Amino acid sequence: MATTKSTNLGHRTDVTLKGTTTTIETDVVVSDTTTINNSGDDVGLKINSTSSGHIMQLQDNGTDVMVVEDGGNIGVGTNDSGNSFSLGTGQILHQKKDDHVYHVMESSHGSTAKEVAIIQQNNSTGSNSWWSGLNESDVYAVAYGTAFTGANTKMVINTTGNLGINTTSPNAPIDIE
Repeated sequence: MATTKSTNLGHRTDVTLKGTTTTIETDVVVSDTTTINNSGDDVGLKINSTSSGHIMQLQDNGTDVMVVEDGGNIGVGTNDSGNSFSLGTGQILHQKKDDHVYHVMESSHGSTAKEVAIIQQNNSTGSNSWWSGLNESDVYAVAYGTAFTGANTKMVINTTGNLGINTTSPNAPIDIE
């Protein structure tokens, strides 16, 4: 036979809990700031989710602003990232140091060069995009199309400074084909 008991607890002094506390479907309503201070050598806050739902959701007035999904993907401004780290529509990622803003992207996979590119698309480009960055090499390229390929490349700058327009292998300071 199961026993159900409902109790509201009001307490106005410090409470220390030691041991294992099991809580099922509890809403904690706080009208002020909740602070977690850790003066020990261990983790200050650990969330171990054994469910298949999101590990954590941060909300602003009921709207998700950041989600840590089951598996560890993080979404900021979206509750369905689909990637390791995703920004929702209209979100801007930048790192500011002093008076400079840096946008850093890095792609490496062993000894195989990968694409590192900024992709720009709007309603006017349809299914095409403007791509700018490194297309699996040390040559900086600008391309337009559905993929970042040599066939779609419009302009390159190689490591010697040669500029190629409509060629991926410029042989002169300015090489237009």
